[in-house]
Amino acid sequence: MSFLKKLKYGYIWRRIFTERLTEPLHLNLLAGFVLLFGSYRAKIAFDLILRPQHAFGLLKAADRASRLGLKAVSVIEFGVAAGAGLMNIQRIAGRIMKITGIRFDIYGFDNLTGMPPHRDYRDHPDLYREGDFPMNYDLLRKKLHPNVRVIRGNIKDRIKTFLEQLSPEAPVGFVSVDVDYYSSTADALTVFDGDPANYLDLVYLYFDDIHEEEHNHRCGELLAVDEFNGRHDRRIIEPHVFLASRRVFKQAAWLKHIYFLHVLDHKHRNETHDGDCRTLDNPYLRNTK
Repeated sequence: MSFLKKLKYGYIWRRIFTERLTEPLHLNLLAGFVLLFGSYRAKIAFDLILRPQHAFGLLKAADRASRLGLKAVSVIEFGVAAGAGLMNIQRIAGRIMKITGIRFDIYGFDNLTGMPPHRDYRDHPDLYREGDFPMNYDLLRKKLHPNVRVIRGNIKDRIKTFLEQLSPEAPVGFVSVDVDYYSSTADALTVFDGDPANYLDLVYLYFDDIHEEEHNHRCGELLAVDEFNGRHDRRIIEPHVFLASRRVFKQAAWLKHIYFLHVLDHKHRNETHDGDCRTLDNPYLRNTK
């Protein structure tokens, strides 16, 4: 879907007024120039790609994989539903592959029939119900590229086989979690219980369902994140508190949905970097006798 077509939705206009038009005028004017003449990388920097969270995560994963000497990276979306997000990921991945040379293996996990029965209050039955967000798999698969695979069925039943098939040649670099429930998110996060070589040393994550007023650290995705951190000594999921300060547009809501998995048992987190010893200049010591 193009940006112009999305303008028919009210929430897009609310985001424009609350996120974009609250930014400095000169940055918005510059964004118009980038939209017309900028590179794809520049458009990602200026949040000019639909679903900028995908563009950010995919580009960061590709750049990190390139620095590590890899040729491919795996991307996962938990909760495919109608498939708009997965199709957006495959489109962006194709563009980023052209500018980085990194190949993407893309996986979408979904049970096809919509939300399963909730377990208890932690799954937010006040917000979601069984059967929400089903998929038309036969129609969607016709639109997917050969490097995109939908893994059908209950997440918990599919993770073990998926982990056995992962390879250090295409480690997981970006994961979008959009399964709404605490229980489904907890199952999804077990994808990070595998061999450290099967992940980038820093994996970029997007948690979709953490913005509603009812969400908190005792329910939903945030509870699943806290429990994951409690189970692991050398793997931790947390947001980067300085991320907004490093972006051109700092009011975008999606920035608060970005988290990072630090794989502290990864070999690149436990080896000394090559190169000469670094020094710092001290201007106060110049011209002293």
